Amino acid sequence: LHRALDGPTPATPTVFVNRPATGRASVVMRSADAAEDALHLLAELGHRRLVYVGGPPGSWAATERRNAVVRTAKAAGIEVVAVRVDTPTVESAATAVDAVIEHRATAAMAFNDQLALGLLSGLARRGVRVPEDVSVVGCDDVPLAELVAPPLTTIAMPTEAAGAAALRLLTGEPETVELAGTLVVRASTGPAPTP
Repeated sequence: LHRALDGPTPATPTVFVNRPATGRASVVMRSADAAEDALHLLAELGHRRLVYVGGPPGSWAATERRNAVVRTAKAAGIEVVAVRVDTPTVESAATAVDAVIEHRATAAMAFNDQLALGLLSGLARRGVRVPEDVSVVGCDDVPLAELVAPPLTTIAMPTEAAGAAALRLLTGEPETVELAGTLVVRASTGPAPTP
């Protein structure tokens, strides 16, 4: 026991989750492709003006999602107004509700489902109907997403698979595992209103 305590400390196995780390074990949940799918869906439904509610500054996932939305929207002919919040919670979505109304957006996409749920609530309080007046898309597919009215269109992130991969990587060689999100279409998205 003394020898073990006096000797060099063994390295603690580490796996980075939801952030790539060069030369280290990491599990990355990619949402960019599913975000592109969401933008294509909105374009097919006739939406041409979108408010994107971004996540916290410095977040790798927030940057990846925002870049995918901006790039895909431009290619699809959708104008994007970006709004950023420091804390992606239901309560902080109030600013985004104002932006949706001010910019006459027919669609809103949020960094996560908490913000999207805040949008649903805030728009309802302002008399804006979802999806008849504004379509709303979230990200994460939290359990509440399918229980709210209307059920939330969202990007399902593979959190269980990410956890299983992280456990496997703790005992193996450092590598990067990439897992993709999937667009889940529910009733919070619909055709753009006619002018």
